Amino acid sequence: MDRPLRHPSFGSYVSSWEAWASDEEIRFAGSSGGVLTALGEWLVRSGRIKAAITSAGSASAPTRTVPVRIISKEEFIASAGSRYAPVSNVQSVDDGGTDLAVVGKPCEFSALKSLQQSNRGGSGRGSGDAVLFAPERRASMQRADSPKPSALK
Repeated sequence: MDRPLRHPSFGSYVSSWEAWASDEEIRFAGSSGGVLTALGEWLVRSGRIKAAITSAGSASAPTRTVPVRIISKEEFIASAGSRYAPVSNVQSVDDGGTDLAVVGKPCEFSALKSLQQSNRGGSGRGSGDAVLFAPERRASMQRADSPKPSALK
């Protein structure tokens, strides 16, 4: 891996890319070109993960943001777009195995990594980490080893 570069505001990084979804339905439903929505949908459709943990508006109270487990393109599109509200997607990570992607804020990944580290007594690193920055906010997607539910209490 190349030596990380340093930006005065964002800190260390390895590279910076610009991207958008090639599927127009996803691109226009999602925020910032639907990149996270498209990546999550592709990971599920291709069998690389079983589900994605992300957030969406509550069915009973749409102004309330709740964590959701997504397994279909329709669910990805229904939950697409930025939601600027408190939510803990990490609370939905359970004993479902390591075949999950978690979409959340950087603070949630800090908590998830701490849980992973305490559950395994290891480094706190998942199978693979990728952090994506949307222009208007930070957005992250990480394939996660799930922590035990008791650790979430």
